Amino acid sequence: MAFDNGCECFYDYEVVKIDDSRGSDHEEEEDARTMRAEEEAMSANGATTKLQADRLLAEQLFMRALTGIGDRLRLARNKKEKVRRLISELHILNEHLPTRVWIPLYATSTPHIVLRIPPDGGCVLNSKDKAPYCIYVEVLQCEDPSSVKVPPRLSETEAELHERLSALTRGSPPTGGGGPIRLAGVTEEYSGPPSRGGITEI
Repeated sequence: MAFDNGCECFYDYEVVKIDDSRGSDHEEEEDARTMRAEEEAMSANGATTKLQADRLLAEQLFMRALTGIGDRLRLARNKKEKVRRLISELHILNEHLPTRVWIPLYATSTPHIVLRIPPDGGCVLNSKDKAPYCIYVEVLQCEDPSSVKVPPRLSETEAELHERLSALTRGSPPTGGGGPIRLAGVTEEYSGPPSRGGITEI
């Protein structure tokens, strides 16, 4: 479930419509075959090989991962187990962050990329049929998500320490569950570990 396809030619892309009626394994196989065929054709013609990756593929995978968490939470027997599973799922999701993905609702008003989703900051809402949940999302505000440098991943310990220090400087308690989705973003361009920037609510 890695969200970064490794493509460095972000601007040289070809939009490909993905048919969601087919399975995801089939889509990945087809995408890989198409890319290989294009690379071979370009190499045969003496042209420079470029990946032509779908610009929104990582974003689609990120959104599928978030909705998949809700689907899997439905299988839990009680609220306690749902909370445990949510924390576990968010830890797994954080293994693939930060990367060039964003929250679509705020993509135009506040351009950003997702840095981290604090696992202990999420909560499960009461519902019999579905498994809705709330999460906090730490983001890096930027002018252009397609060109901003993605910062290196922090360990959970470093991230939690930074979150607590930021909460102390804001005078508010650290995230700990409950409440609506809140986006927290670094207000400066990335120039090192997040402790150099300030965290602010969007």
